[in-house]
Amino acid sequence: MTAAVTDATVRAAAAAHRRALIEQFTGPVVAEAVRRIGPAGRDILTPMSLLPPERTEPLLACLSEQQAWRQEKWLIFPDESVRMCSDEEFAAAAPHTRFSYNDCLRSLPKDAYPVRGLLSAMESPEVAAALSEAYGAGIELKGIDMARYTEGHYLRRHADTFADRRFGFIFFVSDGWVPGSGGELVVEAPSGEARVAYPVRGDVALLRISPGFQHEVCQVRSATWTRYVLSIHFGIRAGG
Repeated sequence: MTAAVTDATVRAAAAAHRRALIEQFTGPVVAEAVRRIGPAGRDILTPMSLLPPERTEPLLACLSEQQAWRQEKWLIFPDESVRMCSDEEFAAAAPHTRFSYNDCLRSLPKDAYPVRGLLSAMESPEVAAALSEAYGAGIELKGIDMARYTEGHYLRRHADTFADRRFGFIFFVSDGWVPGSGGELVVEAPSGEARVAYPVRGDVALLRISPGFQHEVCQVRSATWTRYVLSIHFGIRAGG
């Protein structure tokens, strides 16, 4: 098989996955989950088993082959602002100010078709319209994060309420997670209620983002398992 044929095959598969994602995220399962974390709802975290292996495998392969992953360390301050810092600053900082330690992917090459297809689906007007109807207000995409967690990596408790964010979808694409590996997503309500989403391949966790609600990623404890995750945040559309 020639490179051109292989490229066309991968692009066609990514386009098919994009269409399937749009169908899912404009469908009743996601709509009901969004209603439950909306202004009138009470849920704070909803894990959904949405992605079969034939859709997670290309995503995982695409993410794992990227060469632009860079380790990042961030500090958090009393006003909840954050700043990326050097290894030396991070080591010297008080433990409670060490906000995050993981690898981030800030750009994608043009041929990263599986991931680009997923992001294109989530950026689509069809998904925005469906989420807006379910939430009860005009919703738009606010941010996309691509992260890789290996042994020792974590993300400390925080709120993420900037840019009028209201909820986020966390795509778990890594296989091989077992209890004890770490990397769980924990969401806590002002009441003290806490929910956990385990980073099981194919699950998508929907979490509430509101003042007083906090979430964190537990430290990865496995030396052999890697947590690849795509986080896509939505909030109130500019101008209402």
